[in-house]
Order: sequence, then C-alpha cells, then structure tokens
Amino acid sequence: MKIKTFYSSNPEKLDRKANEFMADPAVEVVDIQLSSNLFLAWVLIRYNLA
Repeated sequence: MKIKTFYSSNPEKLDRKANEFMADPAVEVVDIQLSSNLFLAWVLIRYNLA
C-alpha cells in the first residue's frame, strides 16, 4: 500500500489533482481522507498499484 497527498487553497484545483491521479488505471484506491483548516484543504489517498 502507498499514499499520495495533495493540498491546495483552491477546492477546484484540489479536485482536479485528485481526480487526475485516480484516473490512472494502475491506481486501485483503498481509502480517501479529506481534511482542512481555514486556509488549506488536503486529501490523502491510500492506494495499491494494479
């Protein structure tokens, strides 16, 4: 299992980064966690490589 973390102050940019990563057919997503504070949001994706 591996992890990948993305962060951004812009929600649309964060969505785009995470979606582009998960669109890779070799990525098998195990879990996604989202967290944020006043200025930033970040996504941690746990995944396996197929």
